[in-house]
Amino acid sequence: MEFIRKIVVLAFSLLLPFNLNVEFPIDFKEIDYKEIVDIVVGSQVNSEYVNVARNEFNNQDIVGRLYIESIDIDVPLVQTEDNEYYLNHDVYKNFDSVGSIFLDYRNNIDLDKKILIYGHNSKNIQTEFKKLENFLNFDFFNNLDNRKLILESNNKISYYEISNVVITVSDFQHMKLAFTKDEWNDHIDWLNKSSLYQSTLDYDDEILIMQTCYYEPDDSYLLIIAKKIEEELY
Repeated sequence: MEFIRKIVVLAFSLLLPFNLNVEFPIDFKEIDYKEIVDIVVGSQVNSEYVNVARNEFNNQDIVGRLYIESIDIDVPLVQTEDNEYYLNHDVYKNFDSVGSIFLDYRNNIDLDKKILIYGHNSKNIQTEFKKLENFLNFDFFNNLDNRKLILESNNKISYYEISNVVITVSDFQHMKLAFTKDEWNDHIDWLNKSSLYQSTLDYDDEILIMQTCYYEPDDSYLLIIAKKIEEELY
C-alpha cells in the first residue's frame, strides 16, 4: 500500500494551487435514482468500443472507456501489470509525461466492488483529470446531470452517479481494495464523513474512485467517488 502511494505521489507532481471556497459539509437536494438511470441510459454508448479502440491505438492494454459527459471526459481506460507504466506513457505506448487514464493493476473491471482510476493533474496544461476540479464547485456538483458517469468494458456498461468529493492529505485508505465486511463498512463511513458535500454512499454500493493530485493543501489528493446505479451486460 505505501509503495503504491509513493509511486502515485511521486508521479503526480505537476499540480496547481486552487482556492477551495466551500463549507463542510454542504447539503444537496434529494436524488431521484430512477431519474438518474433514465438520464444515463440515454447517453451515447457503444458495445464495440473496447475492440475498436484496441485496434485504433494498437494497444491491447485498453480495458474500457471512461465517459463523463458534463466535463468532456471520454477516454480509453488502460491497465497493465503495475501502476507505474501509464504514469508516463500515452495510450499509444509512447513516452509522455502527461500519461494516461488508467485502472489500478489490482482491479478486475467487471467483477470488483470497488474500482480505482488514476490520472494526472497539471498547472501547465489541461489534463483530462484536471477537469475533475469542476466538482469542487457546489453549484456544478448539485446539478444532477453533471454527476452521471459511464464505465464501459468489453462485457458490460456500468452507470454511476458521482456522490462524494474528498480531499485527503494523510489518510490514503482509498487505495485499499481488499476488505473484510467490517473494514468495508468502516471504509464507506470514512468516505461519507470525509466528503465535502453530504454523501449518499451505502454499505451495499459498488463504487468507483477517480484520483488525481491536489495542492490545496500541498501533497493532497482530490478524490471523486461514484456509486453504481445500473449495469447492462452484453
